[in-house]
Amino acid sequence: MKTLSSRIKFIYLILLLILILVSSFSILNLWRINNGLNKFMNNNYHNISRISELKFKLEDLNRKVFLYSHSDKNFNISDAINEYTEGFYGGTNNIDDKDIAENLNRDYKAYVNYLMQIEIIRNKYGQNESSKYFNDNVQKAFYSLDKNLDYLIISNEASMFESKSSLYKTLSNSSVIILIFSIIIILGGFLICSYMLKKFLAPVNSLITNIASIKEGNFDVEFQSNWNNEMGIIAKEFNEMLSRIRTYEESSYGKLTKEKDRFLAIIESIKDPLCIINKNKTILLYNQAFKNIFILNQDKDIDLSSIIDSSLKKDDSADNIMKTTLNKNNHYFIPHKSLMTLDEKYFILTFQDITPIKQAEGLKSQFISTISHEIKTPLTSMLIGISLLKDSSAGIITKPGMNTLNNMEEDIESLSELITNMLHMSKIEYEKSRLCLKECSIIGIIENSIRDYDKLNSREINLYYEADEDLPKIIGDEEKLEWVIHNLLDVHLKFAKAGDEFCISAYKDLEKVFISIKSTGINIENNYFNDIFGEFSQLQGRDFEFRASGLSLSLSKKIIKLQNGDIFYEKFTNSFTFSVPISQGKE
Repeated sequence: MKTLSSRIKFIYLILLLILILVSSFSILNLWRINNGLNKFMNNNYHNISRISELKFKLEDLNRKVFLYSHSDKNFNISDAINEYTEGFYGGTNNIDDKDIAENLNRDYKAYVNYLMQIEIIRNKYGQNESSKYFNDNVQKAFYSLDKNLDYLIISNEASMFESKSSLYKTLSNSSVIILIFSIIIILGGFLICSYMLKKFLAPVNSLITNIASIKEGNFDVEFQSNWNNEMGIIAKEFNEMLSRIRTYEESSYGKLTKEKDRFLAIIESIKDPLCIINKNKTILLYNQAFKNIFILNQDKDIDLSSIIDSSLKKDDSADNIMKTTLNKNNHYFIPHKSLMTLDEKYFILTFQDITPIKQAEGLKSQFISTISHEIKTPLTSMLIGISLLKDSSAGIITKPGMNTLNNMEEDIESLSELITNMLHMSKIEYEKSRLCLKECSIIGIIENSIRDYDKLNSREINLYYEADEDLPKIIGDEEKLEWVIHNLLDVHLKFAKAGDEFCISAYKDLEKVFISIKSTGINIENNYFNDIFGEFSQLQGRDFEFRASGLSLSLSKKIIKLQNGDIFYEKFTNSFTFSVPISQGKE
């Protein structure tokens, strides 16, 4: 079996072979360079050394002969010639130039003959003749021989420099050849290895592609591999696994799992926070948005259990707004719940993100506040002017004129009241989660409302209150509850006439305290009960006259709803009644 490990070893052997080829070629060139260097040393340098030595000995021999021929010293010329001749022929045997060799041999033989003759002349004719013979013959032969030796040295030096230049050229060419050959071998090895690796890794890449396809949910792929090695085994096991997965997908459990995955995908695709809880209020599932807001949020004020409890108790109303803090920014949500029944009851809680709406309401509130201020300023000036006219500060006013001033004053006060309610309405809508709820006395709230309500002074209407003894404390926002009482009194005032009475009564049941504001004035007709708490509602009394309620009733309803209470109208008693929860000892 050609295993994967054997193929990797094969690639390793290819790389090793490339290394051996490059090394062998380098060694071969180094051997050539070494041979050239040895030849250079042997053929030239050694020759120069031997010839220089011969020249030195020749000069020594000639000097000794000179002394012998010019003095009475004894000297065995024959022995000296034999000794030098042995060295001379040993040093000139390696001369390649035959002409130079012949000239040297000829000159040396002539020189030796002259040396042999000088010994005979000295013994036969004396010192003077031998000196003359030396100067005339021996010295000339010496000069000729010495000149040939100098020429031989110069020739070897020239040959040496030529060999040196050739050696440098060979070295440079060898370096270039080694570099080119190495690059060719390395590139060839890289291409071969790349091809082999691509071929070896083709099944692995195919496997990765198939796995990515399976990850996308496509189980109809199949791994093709004709290799009889480990990859072939992996391909076989992979195809068997895919077959089992397809069988599993076609089964009921597989379909159920697929539906579960689809359900989870839908849950995650919902941008608003969502969670699923059981009847024990245990969170079973949640999406990423819920995790980011309520689980990963480090705000210590967030109590997840209380959020779930309040979400289950509240209805799906836009007034049930929840505030939380994420990254130091306020976020607002409206909780919605729905029941899902399988083997037991489950609740799906979704938290609608209304943060952009709240931000827009904030801008609207700022706009209304600015506009209202600009409008109320001239209204105040008009009221002051009317008051001065009524006091006759600007002259005597006739009775019809006085009636006109009274009507103008009432209309301006109504408009001012409407603007005030608009401010209150805008503030309530923007600050639904900012009520100042605390434990307070309902008697104190009623007394403050009556004391601050000064619209009955000129209407001849009696206002009083009745309350049960030992009324418990309530949980509410004192300021906004006083708004409600004033608004309800304003609505009754629209249907009242001189001599009517307004009565504020307070009583309790087990969980709430009820405040009822009753009037002896004109009742509101039945046809308008459904719209009575709408914004800018037109109400009709028994006198068939239409009167606008403005924002008074709508604002009152919003305030009471935010404090977990209720408000309604009773025709038979002509009373508005609202409720607030009794305090349980907690603010």
